Amino acid sequence: MPTATITDGTWVTWIATGTASTNATVAIWGNWTCYTSGATWAANNVAPAVTQIAPSLEAGQKAETLLRDMLAPEQRYFLDKMSKFVVESELGNRYEIRRGRMQNVFQLGLDGKPTHKLCAHPADWLPDADTMLAQKLMLESDEQAFRQLANITRL
Repeated sequence: MPTATITDGTWVTWIATGTASTNATVAIWGNWTCYTSGATWAANNVAPAVTQIAPSLEAGQKAETLLRDMLAPEQRYFLDKMSKFVVESELGNRYEIRRGRMQNVFQLGLDGKPTHKLCAHPADWLPDADTMLAQKLMLESDEQAFRQLANITRL
C-alpha cells in the first residue's frame, strides 16, 4: 500500500468516505493535544477545549472500517491478533500504534522493542480508529511535526 500523504488525495477520500467525525478530525488536524502529568501540549501553544462526548457506536464502526481499509494486509493482521500495528515514517523510523487514543504510539528501536512512548492525538473526542488513522497518516507524512506536538517519554 502506498504511503498516504495530505497532498495525494487521501484526505479528499477520507472526507468523502469517512465517519461522521471525519470532518471534525480534518478540521482539527493542526490542533493536537496530549494530557500527561497535568500538562497540556497543543499546536500553537493553545490549549483546546476537549469535547468529552463519546462517539456513537455507528461512528466507531465506520471509523474501524476506514482504518482497516487504509492498512496493509500485514498491519490488519497485527491489529486483529495483537491490537496494534507498525508504520514506517518517511524518515525510515518505525512506530507501533496500539488501540486507543492517548499514549498509544511507541517508537521502535532496531531490535523492534519500544524505546519511546509518544502522546499526540486530535483534541476532539473521536472514535479510537479515527485517532489511530490520523496518527498513522501524520507519522507517515510528517514525522517531525508529529514529534514536535507529542509528549515523548523515554522507556
